[in-house]
Amino acid sequence: MSKDGTFNYHPIQLMEIEVLQLNFELGKRDEHPSDDDKSHFRFMHAHSEYSEESNTFAVKVKAVVNNSQGSEEDAPFTITVEVVGLFKVDEESFPVGSIAAFAEQNGPLILYPYLREQVFGIASRAGVPQPILPLFEVPPFKLERE
Repeated sequence: MSKDGTFNYHPIQLMEIEVLQLNFELGKRDEHPSDDDKSHFRFMHAHSEYSEESNTFAVKVKAVVNNSQGSEEDAPFTITVEVVGLFKVDEESFPVGSIAAFAEQNGPLILYPYLREQVFGIASRAGVPQPILPLFEVPPFKLERE
């Protein structure tokens, strides 16, 4: 926050978000093996190379949520959601050499709330228990000036 109480913009801004995949699959009770954990969560992420021509990079995040032991009221299901975000960089305020680290560490966490909302929404519309995705620790990001 600046001295006058306004917020300063970060030199990397999320410009666009696109949902690439929304999938809900209802399973059969006897098709999933029984185990101690009622639900499973996988989170994956990747990022593109930085484009110096357009001053952009993309980050993709994906969640797969599986409830393998549905009761009589809530059948087993799998939800898969994939989201991509396009980020624009102000090279005058952010060193190009730190962009890959930002894309790897911060990009997925910036997109995560959008991913969580999609997972929650699709479960709600499907009439199954809405999974609450876990929170992650935010890694400190030190900007190293060139």
